Amino acid sequence: MKKSISPRPFVAAMPVVLVAVKNDENINFATHGMYGQLCNEPPLIYISVIKNHLTAKMINNANTFSINIPNSQLLEKIKFCGNVTGIEKDKSQTFDVFYGENDVPMISECPVNMNCKVYKIIDTKDMFVFIGQVVEMYSDEECLASDQVIATKVDPLLCTIQGKFFKMGIEIE
Repeated sequence: MKKSISPRPFVAAMPVVLVAVKNDENINFATHGMYGQLCNEPPLIYISVIKNHLTAKMINNANTFSINIPNSQLLEKIKFCGNVTGIEKDKSQTFDVFYGENDVPMISECPVNMNCKVYKIIDTKDMFVFIGQVVEMYSDEECLASDQVIATKVDPLLCTIQGKFFKMGIEIE
């Protein structure tokens, strides 16, 4: 028998990403799970950010941001960036950064990095959905095979809406 429940979409697990954004000389890092790929041409990704969060304000001002795919070794820093607001605490020294086009900071410790410019913003009730066009992408060499990123070599994390973290599962086919 089926039971009627809240109409919130069910997502078993979401990829964990770290967003980096810079305004003037200020850098902020934030952990996000509402992230995904939209299309390959042009290469578009999205990130959903609560409107009153510092990350949303900074992306709106900078019109650029980066998506950084962390590995499981960064779990404590991922939790820190997800639990601490940049309004109350400066997180700019949490990671080593390198810069791409348009002075966009990317996290050196993350195996995969995407430098994005804002392509479109969708304004929902409490979130901004930032659609970013990937203008540059970087990967650690050990995560590549024929210039393609191999997910198992990246060792990405997944998270649930309840805040539980998981390592990527076993390939089944």
